Amino acid sequence: MREALGVCGLIMGLTWPSHAGPPADAWSVRVLRMEGAAVSVRESAESLQSTCSDVARLERIQQVARMRSAADQLHKRVVSAQLAASVLHEGIEARPKP
Repeated sequence: MREALGVCGLIMGLTWPSHAGPPADAWSVRVLRMEGAAVSVRESAESLQSTCSDVARLERIQQVARMRSAADQLHKRVVSAQLAASVLHEGIEARPKP
């Protein structure tokens, strides 16, 4: 019982508003989202490259399903990155010019 109360107290302490940082402005959120999307695309591309290398080295057609899965994952992340880039571009256009 004490352990459950301790866990609840820890969760409440972590979610308490006084522990939160200052709210990020829209520009920072857009830039961070684009950065995260770029990292995701790179990781998926590396995964696909590794899978394709394994298939080519092993010469096993049974591994095509792994390639397809990795390619689908990369495609999803590219679409997400395109959306992030579009939102960032809108933010750039909306920023006041010096």
